[in-house]
Amino acid sequence: MSLPKASDEPRAADDGRVVALAASLAALPVLVDLALDPRYAPFRYSAGDAFYYHVVARNLVLQGAATFDQVHSTNGFHPFWQLLLAALYGATKLFGLDERTYVTLAIVAGAGLVTVAVALAGRALATAGRVSPLFLLTAVGPYALVMTPIWLLAIDGVGLRNPFEGRDPLYGTLWSFANGMESGLSLTLFAALLPGARGRPASRSGVLSGLGLGALVLARLDLIFVAAVVVLAQTVRAGRRRDPIAIASALASGFTVVAVVGVYLCVNHLYAGAWLPVSGARKTTFPHLSGDAFAATVAVLDHPLADFQTFGKLWRSAQIVLPVLLGCLLLRRLMIRRRSEAPFSALDLFLIDSGAGLFLLAAYDFAFVPLIQQGHWYFAVSTFWLSVVAARVTEDWRSTCKRSLAASALVLLVFVTLQVRREYHALYASIYDVSGPAARAHYGASPPRIVEFDDGIIAFSTGFPAMSGYGYTLDADAARRLREAPLGAIALERGYDHLAVATYHRRLHDALVAGEPAPATTITAMTGAPGVEAVPEFVSTTDRLTILRLRERTP
Repeated sequence: MSLPKASDEPRAADDGRVVALAASLAALPVLVDLALDPRYAPFRYSAGDAFYYHVVARNLVLQGAATFDQVHSTNGFHPFWQLLLAALYGATKLFGLDERTYVTLAIVAGAGLVTVAVALAGRALATAGRVSPLFLLTAVGPYALVMTPIWLLAIDGVGLRNPFEGRDPLYGTLWSFANGMESGLSLTLFAALLPGARGRPASRSGVLSGLGLGALVLARLDLIFVAAVVVLAQTVRAGRRRDPIAIASALASGFTVVAVVGVYLCVNHLYAGAWLPVSGARKTTFPHLSGDAFAATVAVLDHPLADFQTFGKLWRSAQIVLPVLLGCLLLRRLMIRRRSEAPFSALDLFLIDSGAGLFLLAAYDFAFVPLIQQGHWYFAVSTFWLSVVAARVTEDWRSTCKRSLAASALVLLVFVTLQVRREYHALYASIYDVSGPAARAHYGASPPRIVEFDDGIIAFSTGFPAMSGYGYTLDADAARRLREAPLGAIALERGYDHLAVATYHRRLHDALVAGEPAPATTITAMTGAPGVEAVPEFVSTTDRLTILRLRERTP
């Protein structure tokens, strides 16, 4: 048994301090912010789409079914995270905690998972070599660092404030992935796959590798691109080496991924009536090219800060393109260093393979998913991967006290300046605290069935049975019928005879507050049914929650 060299001990201690500090910077600012602002902070960190998850989690626990509208089954979610949230919701009910506490715990869980991801990635880097002091910047990361001056100029300089949700925090940081969605889980599972993440050489068990990749796919389904490319690359390398054990391991990994995904698809079809999630099908144009992302990117280049909508296209394009461009530069540097100094480690090969999968995913999103559909949580793994590659390339940088302090100060400055946006999603908190309870009181024992044109916050705050106006959590039958029949007709047929809006239809709310009728063109655009009109029944004066009754238009 060989003893560690004396020179390895201080190096390991330095690496441990860097990893511990990087993990702390990813979690502690979020936890402190939640503690200081328990009323608003849980909603500020929550991504809008998180409330789709929360409504389904509640219904899973209280009704025993994965449903958004409280009647029909839906599969419009990533299954691994949805099940974990249902367990969390059940635990809060078991201990008599309220739903605000549940939302807070979902954010805490996300922050905890992000922290675990940083710790695992740091361990993988230490096992493969050294941990660069640049790893201390992981909470922000190369992508968000590049976007920081652009964000400051656009939002704080030019004043391109989000008119719907408030001033946007800097998207793409690890703090933005403590968001009540699957981001933190995806990061942890990805980091767990990094060779050496558990402090020892990677296992050659193909089944274990396949289970890890399968879990990653169930955490976020479009990461099937990463799993597929990793398995393919491992198989090709094993075949070139003519290593029968490696070939068997790679094939076992591939078969395990196929089995995990196959079971998910079969269960999906049995209980929801569709092989693929309705949300994903709703958002993609595959196999037909969208062209939307390309056109929007070209338009943005002319006037990137023309208005809020243009800036929204800018950061959505950037989150697709920048990780690919920066990743190519870093991978080129990694390959040059390894060819001249040392062979590729298992970590290097995994970063190259997974990077290729992430580049393929970016190409798919760019080609087939309309830009407006792509929230910042789409690219959590891409931006985190970029941080790990940057740290791997700069492993020769020495960690000093001054560098550690400077990096920590920069991270905290970005958090205070660009992450803590007090007014962001204050509307959500108001709906939950004020207008949601007021709407429940207004309708009393006869709650309306609503078609919600928002991201789940109305259904979550009121508890009313709700169809998804945007179609992301519809059942498979309604999603199929929506291709031929207008949403309004399907809703009325099913008894969902009320329309509810809040975040995205400010003009409609303002018109009703001013005593004007609901604009017929707006109602038609939302319901797709020219013969339907809407009569206001509940119009909040504290925020924008508005509920209207749908009915056939009178001659």
